[in-house]
Amino acid sequence: MINEILFVHHSHTDIGYTHPQPVVMELHRRFIDEALDIAERTADYPDDAKFRWTCEVTGGTMDWWVHASNTDRDRFLAAVKRGQIEVAGMGWHMTPLMDHSMVLDVLKPLKFFRDLGIPVRSAMNTDVNGLPWGVVDALLDHGITGISMAINEHYGHALAPWPRAFNWQAPGGRSITAYNGFIYGVTSDRSLQIPTNMEEARARVPRWAKKWEATGYPHPFLMMQITNVRYHDNGSPQPKLPDFVRNFNEGNASTGGIKLRMGTISEFFDRVRQQPTDTMQTLRGDWTDWW
Repeated sequence: MINEILFVHHSHTDIGYTHPQPVVMELHRRFIDEALDIAERTADYPDDAKFRWTCEVTGGTMDWWVHASNTDRDRFLAAVKRGQIEVAGMGWHMTPLMDHSMVLDVLKPLKFFRDLGIPVRSAMNTDVNGLPWGVVDALLDHGITGISMAINEHYGHALAPWPRAFNWQAPGGRSITAYNGFIYGVTSDRSLQIPTNMEEARARVPRWAKKWEATGYPHPFLMMQITNVRYHDNGSPQPKLPDFVRNFNEGNASTGGIKLRMGTISEFFDRVRQQPTDTMQTLRGDWTDWW
């Protein structure tokens, strides 16, 4: 029975799609600045409602670091230590066409962040619907133990069962925890009216939970990525989300006790690994792109 929805809040990085590339990079620098402000403002909120932000790729995060002041770098590290900022491990979003050298190249920034004391344990590949099998070994070799995929259902198709976590086994037998998840942004906004309409959200969340329970979804929590309501690609943080989560949870008796939580991608994977082992399949092979 699903009793919690875990929101992983981030901006989807799409270089050159919504704006020219230099503008996209500047926007993402501003987004991290905004995320730091909101994280500090909500640091004393109830734990479920504290603002948490996942930097979706290391490429944009590295660009922010290069341009940031020493003061803002210290704020960033403090937010990481509080668990309110996480850095995910992919350099950029990649396709199944990347070869071994490209895989290694997008993982190069990991050492930089870890040398700063930032733990990078999970990766996100968003809006690209597949990855080559060899990426599993490369991620594990670089200390990444979880990979999430937010499948683009507008033009592509998510493989069934969906949404599901599973063990993606490498050719040599090692496995990474993988998540075949919802498309980012649109799902929470259009399906649940979060964070725009409290009355509708209270009505829709229980129905949403029952919908996925009926498909055999095995865990008591459901992870959903959430981006900006208006701009799902290259969009800013949602400053109203922490208060929405707090207010929703204060009245969750009307939702059958289902609560919302702002979390991070690694928190989700940690919780998945604590579930009974028979709730996850073990799959082998390429994650074939389906467009």
